[in-house]
Amino acid sequence: MDYTATIVNQDDPLDKQHYSGWLDTGNFAASAIFNLLPKAFTPYVQGTVGWALIDTNIPSGISTGCWWDPWWGYICDGYATTFGEDGVAYSLGGGLSLQPLDIFFLRVGYDRMWIDMDGAAKSADMIRVDAGFLYH
Repeated sequence: MDYTATIVNQDDPLDKQHYSGWLDTGNFAASAIFNLLPKAFTPYVQGTVGWALIDTNIPSGISTGCWWDPWWGYICDGYATTFGEDGVAYSLGGGLSLQPLDIFFLRVGYDRMWIDMDGAAKSADMIRVDAGFLYH
């Protein structure tokens, strides 16, 4: 997603740097969803636990590394590093679920995600709209 940020020098609050760019995020997680009523239209609750990744794409320096490539052999090269973090993430949420057919569902809800990362916002609110097919 696109973002803009302002960094303020703590020694001189008038010294500000502005950034804008593209933020890369990822979340690998396991979810549990519980429908509260045994009906086609029902409220639900959801819990998730997993691992979240954030990369600001703001350059932080140049690093070098070496690795083995099966085609070219042992390679050493430099690459640009960026500011990013990763850590444990978990969320709780709820909403309404509609399953008009045995193979199709639609859910609309709200989730709050907490992320254990240094220097990152500790929570995020999300409005979710999920649609999908079920296999029995």
